[in-house]
Amino acid sequence: MPRFAWRRRAERGASLLLIGRNEARLRANAADLMARAYDYAHRITANGPFAVRKTKESVLRGMATDMKEAYRIESEISGEVFSSEDAKEGPRAFAEKRAPNWKNR
Repeated sequence: MPRFAWRRRAERGASLLLIGRNEARLRANAADLMARAYDYAHRITANGPFAVRKTKESVLRGMATDMKEAYRIESEISGEVFSSEDAKEGPRAFAEKRAPNWKNR
């Protein structure tokens, strides 16, 4: 049971990291489902592809191990992301009021 609870928290965390909302699943009726899915996809693709890929990697690898190792993995991956070219491009594009030109590295 604790593993299940940890997995549910990880799903909510991944949702927050990828779409900026704390929703683990789509809560919508059939008519609204596609609109919500497109909204979520747009939110994810607006971010740098390198950061999105590494966020997913961190969540998936972290879920497959204990908490100590998960924190080590997260620290390693976040170091890669924060030292990337895209990490510099995002704030630069924001300051210059333009869309970011992601390099995927």
